[in-house]
Amino acid sequence: MDFQKRYESYLAIVEKLINEINERFSAAQQKLGDAMKYSVSSGGKRLRPVMFLSALDAFGSKDERFYPLAAAIECIHTYSLVHDDLPAMDNDDMRRGKPSTHKTFGEDYAVITGDALLNFAFEMCFKVVSDCGGSENVVKACSYIAERAGYLGMIGGQAYDIDEENKQNSEEYLLKVDKLKTAELFKAAIVSAGLLCGRYTPALEEFAEKLGVTFQFADDLLDVSGEEKLVGKTLGKDEKYGKVTAISVYGKEKTKELIDGLKERCLELAEQAGLSSDGFYPELIKKLAARTY
Repeated sequence: MDFQKRYESYLAIVEKLINEINERFSAAQQKLGDAMKYSVSSGGKRLRPVMFLSALDAFGSKDERFYPLAAAIECIHTYSLVHDDLPAMDNDDMRRGKPSTHKTFGEDYAVITGDALLNFAFEMCFKVVSDCGGSENVVKACSYIAERAGYLGMIGGQAYDIDEENKQNSEEYLLKVDKLKTAELFKAAIVSAGLLCGRYTPALEEFAEKLGVTFQFADDLLDVSGEEKLVGKTLGKDEKYGKVTAISVYGKEKTKELIDGLKERCLELAEQAGLSSDGFYPELIKKLAARTY
């Protein structure tokens, strides 16, 4: 099966999971339930749950009891976007080609929608722990996801990103933000699959981090050279609001060189971590490094 068909097969699993959880969201207060469904169903590449499912495959697991963790990871990612778009944060009116949650449902409902999606993600984690009989590997994987999403992980990266008083246009500051705000959720998706399968290695963790940085550098490049219709969000805002990005630190040409170097290192680490045997991850790495949307 070629890469695109493989990606679409994982995407079909994720969308089925999303449809199932949307049915549960219907039990919420109507506007909250509608906002949760709107936010989690508004498209996107579903990259993080796809990385989780494809890593399970690469490690030889066909255990469908693990699949709800893909939905949990997508809920965590979606909540972070809902909050990130708020006027108090990045103040973005568009997300995935549609009006942001706060533009559609109001800032108050956007706040509690994000809260609800995060809490629901951990309901899903506990469900997997229960369904797997409290397996030590499952507990480790769910704990890892929580840590990577938390104050020392993704949320910590957001805190650095909005800390205007201590913001510096430096490589050290840039990498601190990118490794936490973006790469920690890549690690949650990929390394948790390794933990579930008893295949954790330091190379796996380093790979996930470097892939996340590659993705973010490419995203920074898109902000200055992408097509807004394809990217699905407002472009040009990073420079306008003085955000620290790979472009502000390195410039466009150096950023392109760094992305190429990161791509090569990711290919090496994927091989070391046992993710390359079926060919999906090497192709994913190349596509993320060369992404145009």
